[in-house]
Amino acid sequence: MTFVPPPPRKHPRLFVAAMIALGCAAFTFFLGAPIFVALMAREWGFTPSQIGSVVTADTVGNTLGALAVARGIRAWPIRRIMTAGMLAMAGGNALIALGLGLGAAVAGGLVAGIGNGIVSGTAIGFLTFSEQPQRNVGLLVVGQNLYAMLLMALVLPMVSAHGGAGGAFLFIAAVSAVCLPAMLLFTPREIIPVAFREGEVHRLGAYVTLLTLYVFYVGVGIIWTFLATRAEGAGLPKDFVQHTLAIANFASLGACFLVQPMARHHLYGWSLAVVVVSCAASYVLAAPLTHASFVGATLAFVACWTLTGILVPTLTPAFDPVGRHVALTPAALGMGYSTGSFAGGFIGERMGSAQAFQVAAACLTAATAILVVQRVIAHRTVMRRPPAAHVGLGAAGRAAH
Repeated sequence: MTFVPPPPRKHPRLFVAAMIALGCAAFTFFLGAPIFVALMAREWGFTPSQIGSVVTADTVGNTLGALAVARGIRAWPIRRIMTAGMLAMAGGNALIALGLGLGAAVAGGLVAGIGNGIVSGTAIGFLTFSEQPQRNVGLLVVGQNLYAMLLMALVLPMVSAHGGAGGAFLFIAAVSAVCLPAMLLFTPREIIPVAFREGEVHRLGAYVTLLTLYVFYVGVGIIWTFLATRAEGAGLPKDFVQHTLAIANFASLGACFLVQPMARHHLYGWSLAVVVVSCAASYVLAAPLTHASFVGATLAFVACWTLTGILVPTLTPAFDPVGRHVALTPAALGMGYSTGSFAGGFIGERMGSAQAFQVAAACLTAATAILVVQRVIAHRTVMRRPPAAHVGLGAAGRAAH
C-alpha cells in the first residue's frame, strides 16, 4: 500500500497530540452514550425506539462525514474541512440541547454526527497515513479510553447535575472548539494527502472480515446504547451503574496494552478468543442482573469489545494488502452500531430490554461463526502468501466507532 505522507512538521509530537484530541472530541457522544441515553429518557421522556433513532442519526451522520473526507471534500483546504466539522458538531448538539422534541433531536444528531465524522476522519487520516500508524492509532485508542473514563466518572455527572440533558449536549457543542487550535497546525491552503491504492485484493475474504465487524457491532450497538437503562431498570442504583461503566472503561484502557503482544503471537487465536468472551458476557447481561453479574459481565464485555475492535480489523490485510477494503472498516463499525442502536430501541420498547439483549447475544454468536468462516477462507486462499506488513488502517477501525 502506497501513501503520500503528510509533510514534515517541526513539532510532530504536538501534531500527533492534536490529532488525538480531535479524535477524542469527535466521539464524545459515543463514548458517553449510556449517560446521554439515560438523560434523554429521564428528562425528555424519549422511548427506547426514539432514543435509538437519535443514536442512529448520529452514527449515520458520522459515517457520512468520514466518507465525505475520504471521497468528497478531501481536496478542500484542511482548515475549511475542520471549520465545517466544528460548526456541524456545535450546531447539531446545540439543536438537541434545546429539547424541542424527537424531530429536532434526530436532525441535530444527524448534523452533529456529520461533523463528528469530518473531524475524526481528518484526524484518523493523518494518524494512519504516517510512518508509525499502529503506534499513533494505539495512542488514540488509549486517549479515547481515558477520555471516556473522565466523561463517565466526573464530567457528565457534574454537568448533568447542574444543567440536565440540555447542559450535557451543550458540553459536546463546546468541546468542538478543540478544532480551533488544531487548525493552526496547518497552512491556509494545505490539503489532505492522497493515498494511492494498487495491487491484488481477495474480495471475499475482505468482505467476510468486514461482515464479522458489522454483525459484531450490531450487538455492541444494542448493549452499549442501552446498558445503563437496562441496569437501572433492573433496580441497580444509578451511581453504582455509572461507576461500573467508568471502571469498565479503565479496564479497557489496560486491555489496549495487550494488543501488541497479541498481534505478534497468534493474532487470529486471540481475535477469536476475545470475540468469544464478548459473546459470553452478552449472555450474562441478557439474563436477570445482580450487582455481581452486572459488574463482571460489563468489565469483560467492554475490555474484550475494545480488543475486538482493534484485533479483528488487522486480519483484513491478509486479503487486502493494499488497503482498499481496510479503509471501509470505520463505515462497517459505524453502520453496525447504528443498526444495533435502532434495533435495540425498537425491540426494547415492544418486548423488553432482556429480549433486546438476547438479540445482541445472538448477533455476537453469529459474528463468532463468521470469524471462523473467515479463517477457513484464509486457509484456502491467502495463508500461503507472505504476510502483509501494513496493518495500521486495521487498528484505525476501533478509533472510528
